[in-house]
Amino acid sequence: MFGDIADSRTISIWLSGYYNGTINNTVVDVTAIKERAREVVRYCMSHPDMILMDAAKSVLGGHK
Repeated sequence: MFGDIADSRTISIWLSGYYNGTINNTVVDVTAIKERAREVVRYCMSHPDMILMDAAKSVLGGHK
């Protein structure tokens, strides 16, 4: 289950930074990062069979 290994918010924030790095987005918007982290957590909870990186791409793909 998401959150058993590490805090889901921490993982979501890391994923946001990782994904933004892959698209060369170097802007750090703390408010947006927190909201996107919540979106990733919600998405993962509603799609438990989805691979985490695919879920992150689904959620974060529309954000730049």
